[in-house]
Amino acid sequence: MRAFHKEIQWVLLTGFLFCSACASAPTAYEDPDPGPRPHVRADEEMEDPCSHTESAFRCVEFDSLQDGRTLLFNIPQVHPLFSRKVTLRLSGLAVPAEASRDKCESQWAKQAREYTTLMLKNARRIDLENLKRIGKTGIRLSGEIKLDSEQSLRALLLQHKFAYPNRQAPSKWPCNRAGEAFSQF
Repeated sequence: MRAFHKEIQWVLLTGFLFCSACASAPTAYEDPDPGPRPHVRADEEMEDPCSHTESAFRCVEFDSLQDGRTLLFNIPQVHPLFSRKVTLRLSGLAVPAEASRDKCESQWAKQAREYTTLMLKNARRIDLENLKRIGKTGIRLSGEIKLDSEQSLRALLLQHKFAYPNRQAPSKWPCNRAGEAFSQF
């Protein structure tokens, strides 16, 4: 019986070695050293437009908006064990608060929420760039959001007066004579 087990072990070992030698050897149609292709630049050859880097997540999915500058995103191509959802806080912005006692500020905050949600849901591609960790857990991040690879959400919010740079926020958000916030979009 032992001789039979040793024979099976030998057959399995030689089969494994034969298969690994075949897998590592180049085939007749495969060039062992392809080198750079003449029609493609070396830096463009293997670049995936949705690949993540150390300071950027590309092609993310918008999940929800927590407040004017804190957003939740789903990160594709990340193992679920490492938390697919990430919270991002737009850096360097002062935004209106929905829970404010000032009627105009809370109306501005609601309009800013609608505008931000609309822009993120209609974007074909969302990239998170210049990422930095906030806190000890590393799940909350600070950074910038690029829409369709060119528009910055921060710049859009500043342009439409839904946000101001830090330390430049107005003491009172602008209202019309009826005490209502202006519609910006």
